[in-house]
Amino acid sequence: AAARGHPAQEFVFSVRSIGRGEITRSVSANHIDGCETAVVNVSSGGDWVYVTDVARGLAAMLDLPASPDPVYHLSASMAWSVQDWCVRMQGRYPQFRYRLTDRAEECTVGRNNAAPRSPMLIERMCRDTGYVPQYPPDRAFEDYCDWRLEYPPAQG
Repeated sequence: AAARGHPAQEFVFSVRSIGRGEITRSVSANHIDGCETAVVNVSSGGDWVYVTDVARGLAAMLDLPASPDPVYHLSASMAWSVQDWCVRMQGRYPQFRYRLTDRAEECTVGRNNAAPRSPMLIERMCRDTGYVPQYPPDRAFEDYCDWRLEYPPAQG
């Protein structure tokens, strides 16, 4: 993406998000209602960032007049797992069922995710933009659940 006002300035981001996209995008009403079991790649992540923080980080980058670095990591800079997210889903939605697997071909959720890694370093992002992640796992999950209440999946 080119920065506003600086069409020649390009930034490269590395992002793995969770929340209203990525893993939870694939969690349908059928999973939450218990009609289907979500089969999740056990290798999914370890370095997640909530989608709202992604949007905030991208906006902060686009507002930079110039960038001293060509590559920035956009992350929550903490480890949290897809299994933790599934446990939270099951706690909030008792009918939600999931199974973890290491066989990508079995996955119905998170099939194409990268292998686990340690959290990305975001010091340059923070230094140059003032970005600070606002959604650790607890807050991210509550926001996601509020969003699901406000925008329930279409029935049909």
